[in-house]
This record gives sequence, structure tokens and C-alpha cells, in this order.
Amino acid sequence: MSATDTMDCIATGTGIRTQRPKRSPASHRRVLLGLGACWVAAGAARPVLATTFTFTHADVSNNWSVAANWISSDPNVPPPPPLVPAAGDTTDLVFGGLDYGAGTTSTQNIGEIVVDSITFLPFTSNSGTLSISASSTGDQFIRLGAGGITSTSTGTIALPGGTNRRIILTADQTWFHQPATGSAIISQRRTMEGAFKITKTGTGTIELQANNGGWTGGLQIDAGTIRTSNFSNALGVGTITVNTSNNVAISASGTTQTDQIVQGPVFLGGTGTFSLVGSWNVQFDNTVTLTSDKNVSVANIGTFNGSIVGSGFRLTKLAGGGTMFLSAANSIAGFNILAGTLSVGADDQLGAPGASLLLGTSTNAAGTLQTGALLTRSAINSTRDIALDANGGIVNTNTFDSTFGAVAGGGGLTKDGAGALTVTHVRAGSLTINAGVVRIASGGGTLGTSVVSDLSVDTAAQARLDVNDHSLIVSAGSLSAITAMINSGLNNGGAFDWQGPGISSTRAFQQNQAAGSFLYGLGVVLNDLAQVGGSGPIYTSFGGQSVSGNEVLVKFTYFGDADLSGSIDATDYSLIDNGYVNSLSGWINGDFDYSGSIDATDYALIDNAYVNQSGPLAQALIAEHTRLFGSQYISALRAIRSGVIPEPASVGTCILAGLIAARGRSRLRSRGR
Repeated sequence: MSATDTMDCIATGTGIRTQRPKRSPASHRRVLLGLGACWVAAGAARPVLATTFTFTHADVSNNWSVAANWISSDPNVPPPPPLVPAAGDTTDLVFGGLDYGAGTTSTQNIGEIVVDSITFLPFTSNSGTLSISASSTGDQFIRLGAGGITSTSTGTIALPGGTNRRIILTADQTWFHQPATGSAIISQRRTMEGAFKITKTGTGTIELQANNGGWTGGLQIDAGTIRTSNFSNALGVGTITVNTSNNVAISASGTTQTDQIVQGPVFLGGTGTFSLVGSWNVQFDNTVTLTSDKNVSVANIGTFNGSIVGSGFRLTKLAGGGTMFLSAANSIAGFNILAGTLSVGADDQLGAPGASLLLGTSTNAAGTLQTGALLTRSAINSTRDIALDANGGIVNTNTFDSTFGAVAGGGGLTKDGAGALTVTHVRAGSLTINAGVVRIASGGGTLGTSVVSDLSVDTAAQARLDVNDHSLIVSAGSLSAITAMINSGLNNGGAFDWQGPGISSTRAFQQNQAAGSFLYGLGVVLNDLAQVGGSGPIYTSFGGQSVSGNEVLVKFTYFGDADLSGSIDATDYSLIDNGYVNSLSGWINGDFDYSGSIDATDYALIDNAYVNQSGPLAQALIAEHTRLFGSQYISALRAIRSGVIPEPASVGTCILAGLIAARGRSRLRSRGR
């Protein structure tokens, strides 16, 4: 051998191996034999080497202690693999290339074995189970070093558990599993211990099925899935880190429910989705730190008992359909709920003060659109706004009364659950109230005006929209449908108190109670002058919002304010007179009690409000109506002034015709109120 050859050998053989490409057994053998010859020729001491032992399954015993079952890459270290390698040697075990279709078991020899790595290559049959089991007596430990586990196996790799079977980690290491074909898993059922970290790579699934309370080094998931079962602490007690652009998962599964409890701190970052999947739940008892905005998916229940921290970052709950249960104050920049449920018991659980909440939708792997929901577990008093994406979201108040800021966005808001949701306003694509109350906080002025394209309120379920003292614009609504909701809110089963299902007004109820008289209510008109013989919109601005025509407009105002101008004047009297003579209905035509026709009660309502607004000068008007309507009018006025709306009563049209002709008419004009 030349000096140049010797130096090439030295350059090849020196240094400490931290990671090397996997070679076939024959390649290992050629390289190591050649390298050994180099050092013998050079008269040098043998370097630090790794001896690879490839399992051949040549002996029917399948036992590791039988030399015939192995091929060694180093002639100086014959098989079987030594329990404890000689000084300067590390041991690598390789399994694969054989037919494990019948579920062949490879039995570990009695006692401990120290290895640097274990590699599982594809099976010949691409199926079956290779079981790395052990004797039933003595301590059957595998002390696993920095090489970790590498698998491209096409069949299941099982490491059965037992009281005397353990994997003891001796260094930080990587476990790579990516089946060459199929979805084979590594099922690691032995108790694991050690203060060293495992980094999971590869798209395959590695299952942990043991009591791993003695494993303190932590877990980093860079790719694929970690599946747990049988024990609640299968993930150990160290730090869990997910900081990757890959979609990764923890799956809590098994035939018997075993919820996984994560005891160590968790760090989440990267653009990939972190999913909690499987049959059972996962509970985090320590701090979860966001190092970037992060997507999380939950299939069942993910309970977060520790704080979620990471100033400036948001957590997005994506498709999964399950519930993320928050128990502690969180300081992140907020939550996006795009699928399933976020369950909260206090405002500070929703992130830093003022952090907004986004509700929306996302599509799961099956292509199904899932909607995000906020579920309250107690009364929440918050000023934070709720934003809606293009498809909207759900708030379930779950029997509790809660307060938030403004609700706005392109999509719709769906209100579920008993209890009231009080907000500044709702300006959204639609509003659907299936249960409970959506209430607009009183006293907000034009800020309290709500704008929706469509409104649906389940009156049969006693649901209602309480507009309080504000206006409502339904841009694509039906006048008859909105009118029916308002009538239901007023009627309330005959109580006529504005507290019924449908569209109601607590402010009207309170004001009427204080006055002891029916002065205030909710009026509704279609924003179209064609109703009264004109053309174009009645208003171009309503409640501080721009309108263009054909919207359904609702306003808290006086009974009798037929045109929703905010006061009662000659125009309103002209409208009710015209409506009566022509047998019309609807608020704009004077049907202020929503009875379906115009009668003495409607005239009593407008007169009572006009007197309250204008004072004694209106007494002449009341006297005139008394003369024309007689006792029906007097009875209606007395009832209204005592806070009761009487049953509808009819009056002959001939009596009123002269009055209408004498008054003349005022024409509605397009106005900006």
C-alpha cells in the first residue's frame, strides 16, 4: 500500500462520527475491511469505529444471541452484537430485507445491550410485524445512543412492553420513520427513560404506549405523527417543541380511553398545523409558548390548563371540529376560531386586553366546511370586538349572559344557546338567532345601528333580537317577515310589552314602564317611496349608515312615527289617514300596533305620542278624534295612557273621509335621517 493510499485511509477513518449515510451490509463490510487493512498496513492503532450488525434471520431461533442470525461489518468484532461494545466501538443494528409477512418475532438476548442506532429497512413482503421482544426474565434494556432509530420499514415494527423491558436514552437523538410504501408504524411499547431529547422526523407514525414518567429530555416533532395510548404520560415530562412548516400531530388513541396529559412546557411555531387527533383527549398542564402565529387543530377536546403566551402572536384553531378548552389567562394577540369550538370561562382567556376575536370557517381533509364557535362557560364582560370572515361563525352563550364589543365582517353571525349576547352592534352578512338573545347595548347613538343583509330569528324557540334604542337595517330582508318578527316582539303572547320573541326593545319596555303609557316602540318601513305613490328611496342615510333603496328599516321611535323621522308631524297624520281610507296595513300606513288593520287604537297611539311630544296644544286633536270615533277611541286612549294596548277595533271609513280632506296631505321626501 502506498503512502498516498495510507493517508487516504487515515483521512477516511479519523474524526468523531455524528451522522453518516446508511449503507447496505455488503457496503459496510467492504468499507470497514478496507479501512482496517489501511490501518494495519500503516502500523497505526485502530480508530474509533461503529460496527454494524445486520440481522439475517438465518437461524430459526430468531434469537439475538445466535451468531448465525447476524452479519458483522467488522471482522474484528464477530456476531452476535456484544451486550456492551468494546472501548472505542459503537454498535448499530440493522433489520430488513426479509419476509416478515407472517409476523416473525425477533427476540432480544437476555440482558442489556448498548447500541448507537437501530435501523429498519423495507420488508420483502411489505407487510407483517417485526417484533423486537425480549426474554421474560432479567433486565432487558436497550441503551440507545445518538444514532437513534431510522425506519423505512413497510411493515409494523413493534417493541413490546414489560416490567423488565426498557429503552434508556443515552444521548439526544433523532427518530426517523417514513415507510417506503404503505402506512406502517413503529409501536414503541417499552418504558422509556433518560434526560435526553428525541427529535421525531419523517412522515410516518411512531407510537408510544408506555409509562414514560422517567423520560425527562423532551420531544421535538418536526414531521409526522406521535401516537399515544395506554398511559396518560406516554409523552414523558420534558419540553415538547413543534416549530416546523410541516403539518404534525399528536394522536391519543387506543381501545380504552386514556387521555394524554402533557406535563412539560410546550413551544409552538412555524407555519405548519399542529393537530390533536385520535379517539381521546389531550390535556396541557404547563405553559404553551407561541414563537410565531400558529395553526392548531383539535379533533376531540384539547384542554389548556396553563397560560398560552407569546406577545404579538395569534393562535388559529383550524379544521378538526373538536373543542379547545381554555382554563388560564392568556397573553397572546388573540384567537382565530375557524372550526370547532373555543370554550372560555373568562375574558382574559381570550388573549391580551383588547385583542380581537375572529370567527370563521375552514375546510377539513374530507373537504367539509367547518364553522368556528365561541362557547362561554360563565358570564363574560368584555369590550373586545368579534370579527367575522367571509363565511361567518357562531357564538354560543350556553345559558350565560355575556357582553362583547362590536360584531362586524363579511360573513354571518349565528347565535346559539340560552342566555344573552350583548354587543355594540352587528354589521355582518347575516344574523341568525337560534336561541337566547342578541342585544344591542343601549345608549350607543348611531354607533348602535346594526346592518345585516339577512335576519333570521327562531321565534318558536323564544329567540329574539333586542335592538334597544337603536336602528336596524336589513338590506336584503322581507318587509313582511321583519314586520312579523316585530309584531311577535311587541305582542309577547298578549302582554304587549316589547319583550317577546322576534325583534324586541328593552328600551321601549323601560321607557313605557317609566311613563306609565305606550309612547315608544319599533317602527318598520321599506325604504321605497313607491309605497306612498312616489319613486326612489325614502332615505339615503339612516341611523348614520348609507342606504340606497329597498332596505327594510327598523327604528326605536314614538308610536305614530309612520315615516321613522324621529318625531310626529303632519306627514305621519297624512299617512295614517290615507292608510285608513284605503284599507292599508303596515307601520308606514298607520298600523302602529301591527294588528293588520288601522283602527281607533292606532289613532289613539299616534295622538298619545303627539300630546307627549307637543303638549296641551294637541288637546284639540284628541277632542276631534273623540267626536269622530266615539267610545272606541276614548277606551283605546285610556288603555294606552295606562300602559295597555287594547284589542283591535274598527271604525267606519265614512266618518274619517271629511277629516282627511280637510287636513290635506304632506308628501314624503327623500331625506337623510
